[in-house]
Amino acid sequence: MLPHEIQQFMGSGAFASSDPLFHSDTIHHVEFDFYGKRVVTVSSDKLKHGGAVWKARFAHPEFGQVLATCSFDNTIQIFDKDAVDVMDARSSMSASDFSNGWVCRTVLRQSTSSITDIQFAPHYLGLQLAACTSSGRLVIYEAEDIMALDNWNGLNDF
Repeated sequence: MLPHEIQQFMGSGAFASSDPLFHSDTIHHVEFDFYGKRVVTVSSDKLKHGGAVWKARFAHPEFGQVLATCSFDNTIQIFDKDAVDVMDARSSMSASDFSNGWVCRTVLRQSTSSITDIQFAPHYLGLQLAACTSSGRLVIYEAEDIMALDNWNGLNDF
């Protein structure tokens, strides 16, 4: 038995845990959470994003169970595992959106080129996410409200 809960993209747009690795294409990145209890993998199999997923990053646990992914499809997706209880009462999302508790809270679509890497800032700076693109841009986003991850503002664009 693995000591880690494996988080992977599935066709349903959610994550799986404790299943054998099932990516059908190249795995590009693997990431442990802060405590080393979870591992996330991303690949070129285009099951969640519309293109290869390059990176997945966990935010500091101070912000809850937050995960971001970036992709060749020019988007960043922000997921929250704690969102199930909050969203269930005020949303009409389908049951498949809540698979294993991970909910896509927002999709950042401001980029016109592939987003090649992302990184959360140190927790003492707030919930900020830096993203770089294949066209040479660096954008730093910040969550407007760490309790509702729906809105992110671009703080800097280099």
